Amino acid sequence: MHDGASIAADTGEQLEHDGPIVTFFRFVPECRLPIRADRAAAGTMPTRAFRYCEAMTSASAFGWYVFPPITFSLMWDGGSEIFWTYKGEDAWFPLRKVQFPGFADYFDKTAPAELKSFSPSFLAAFKEPGVVQIWSGLIARTAPEWSLLVRAPVNLARSQGYENYEGIIETDRWFGPLFTTDQHPSRIQ
Repeated sequence: MHDGASIAADTGEQLEHDGPIVTFFRFVPECRLPIRADRAAAGTMPTRAFRYCEAMTSASAFGWYVFPPITFSLMWDGGSEIFWTYKGEDAWFPLRKVQFPGFADYFDKTAPAELKSFSPSFLAAFKEPGVVQIWSGLIARTAPEWSLLVRAPVNLARSQGYENYEGIIETDRWFGPLFTTDQHPSRIQ
């Protein structure tokens, strides 16, 4: 996935670089590729706002929509336990740190020898109650001096069951999992 050009910096100078500003790499073969955010906030924006509010449509078109690599559910007991299950599975499992189903074997078959056994986890429960890290199955690389802001989508209604933490990942230097951290999931689907 490529999207890039020379972009004016706040100083008014041009940042020159070859290639795209951001490139996504799919490590989990089953994961959905990111799609550009759109001016209609995924079709949820009121028509009047879409027609007359440039500020709202411009903000809504900022960035990419990134998805988890599988449909899954989380259930939090309100204390220290989080349970998870995924599409096609009838049981619930305690969540500590788990791999995407079958990914550890796939990673070890395709990774360089020095990286074998170091596959990223798909879901991980934090020590803080109700906090979960979710890996998208993607790794991103940005042009020099560019980073990615990871956050909930702009102008889409928030879930009452969880809240995304926001973070900046220095993807011009860090070539690792593109993840998000969510707080207090009562049930996420």
